[in-house]
Amino acid sequence: MSSTKKKSNKMGKVNKIKTEKTKKKDVSNKPVELKGETAVKIFVLGESNFDGSILGFLLWKILGIIVTIITFGLAYPFALCMSYNYRIKHTSINDKRLKFDGYGYQLLGSWIFYWLLIIITFGLFIIFIPYIRTKWLIKHTHFEDYKKETDTDDNNKSKFTGNFISYFGWSCLGIFITIFSFGILFPAALCLMDNYKISHTVYDGQELEFSGNVWSLFLNWIKWIVLSIITLGIYTIILKVSIIKWEVKHTNKKGLVKEKFNIKETLTIPLIISLIIMIITIPILSNILSGHIDKLKERFEYIIPDEIYTGQDWGNKYAVYLKHNIFDKVDQVKVAIVNIDDNKHPEMVINYKDKKEDIYRLLYMENKIVNISKPYKNSTLTILYSVDTEEYNWYFYKLKNIDSGVYIPLKKLLNSKSSLKNISYHKDNQKFSNKYITANVNVKFQTIRKDNINNDMSDLVGSYEGDNYITYEMNENARNTISSIKEKLKGIKVGNNYLSYGVYKFDTSQSEKTKTFAEDDEVLELKEDGGCHYSRSSKVSKEENTDCTYELAEGRYYNQETKAKDPAFIIKLPDGMQISYQVSVNNRLSDGWHRLILKK
Repeated sequence: MSSTKKKSNKMGKVNKIKTEKTKKKDVSNKPVELKGETAVKIFVLGESNFDGSILGFLLWKILGIIVTIITFGLAYPFALCMSYNYRIKHTSINDKRLKFDGYGYQLLGSWIFYWLLIIITFGLFIIFIPYIRTKWLIKHTHFEDYKKETDTDDNNKSKFTGNFISYFGWSCLGIFITIFSFGILFPAALCLMDNYKISHTVYDGQELEFSGNVWSLFLNWIKWIVLSIITLGIYTIILKVSIIKWEVKHTNKKGLVKEKFNIKETLTIPLIISLIIMIITIPILSNILSGHIDKLKERFEYIIPDEIYTGQDWGNKYAVYLKHNIFDKVDQVKVAIVNIDDNKHPEMVINYKDKKEDIYRLLYMENKIVNISKPYKNSTLTILYSVDTEEYNWYFYKLKNIDSGVYIPLKKLLNSKSSLKNISYHKDNQKFSNKYITANVNVKFQTIRKDNINNDMSDLVGSYEGDNYITYEMNENARNTISSIKEKLKGIKVGNNYLSYGVYKFDTSQSEKTKTFAEDDEVLELKEDGGCHYSRSSKVSKEENTDCTYELAEGRYYNQETKAKDPAFIIKLPDGMQISYQVSVNNRLSDGWHRLILKK
């Protein structure tokens, strides 16, 4: 009987052991709710958390950035391992702490090879780097009790099971959602990417799953944004740590939690919020940006002409500019090609009516971009010949009033540093007629119509013949006028020398005989109209300040050097006094006692 009892006890123990083994086996496969002390011994469902400090996380990040910068990116693998090691060793999944066994030198060779591939592919290979980095980091991440030398089973290794196409696709979707929503839907983008990465992560043969809820993250996201605003942006420094803590908290071993990530809900939320954002913002943005968009469109269109083709690139650009900037106000303009600088891109003058006023404007190209001058009202286009420079130039003549106006050189509009200045003209001002004459050129304008811009501009461009477009012709009368003006501009001819119009001053330092007049101050101004003005101030004689006249007297002045009688230059004062000068050098006056030189 004793033996029977022993056998019975023995069988009971065996059955008990089998039962406990069976229970343990069931628990390892899926969660089993047990009561009592046995359940505590078999399984405890722990929390996932990140217990790293903000200061520690930031210090390792900053150190990694510094190392990367000073080595021009070569030491990035070491910086990556340093910061990632800190993150992993402070991470627990269901109360099981993780560890990282990767080292920078293991990744260094691959990193250099990847950079070569980036250079060879002109930067295209860079899109593979995040995926390759994720696989390498997960491969070297394990639970703390993992022993590499005793675990040779491939099924128990750490690995990332996702493929590149899916990884890249989810990343692009997340970036698109974030940018499109101006960052508002970042929580949805983050949840979608976290779910993909975590659900394809295996640590030591143990699959993981993501249990985050987009609404909970969205509320946290709003809170973090508010904190960032309140702290004037300071909170953004610790924002990354807050996100990591939230991600780790919702990362668990597969099958241990009832809460599942709802991908449909996460995709629906961005769609709804995006529609709300579009409904609210599109009308507002369209009103704000409409003017800017039009300007950008116009600028782009006359850089790259659309459907207009006139036979010349400069013609295309001018035509597009007219279409989008001038023809929105008028239906037609008159156009003349005026090659001011003799370049490959001639300038154009346009003339049109605006509120019954006659408007002239200059179109010109600079760095392949069309520019336009300000509008000149009550003006005309003309060509003047400069007797001084012996050149023809284009001008806008703007009438100020009935008796006067101003000539504005078009070269000045092209180049603000031009030496050409505005030329004022008054009916009683002889200086203008002495230096400039109107060229005998008929400037031909051609009408460009809004509804026929292609054909009209093509005809205009086709008729342009470069430098031969306008031939400057000067008739016999004009040539004689110019000759007489040039002769007159030289000044008053006295013998073989000239006295230019202007101011002359008495110079006492030229002769020993003038010492008695050392304190005299004499000034003589010669005018183009045949008159002059004489003034003298002296301590020993009466001051004089009067108009005078001048004349030439042949053979009046005796030249000591040549022993000949030269023409004398005589000024006559109102009191009958006459002062005679010799002119032996251009712009010099002398009578032996008085010598006046040109004041410059």
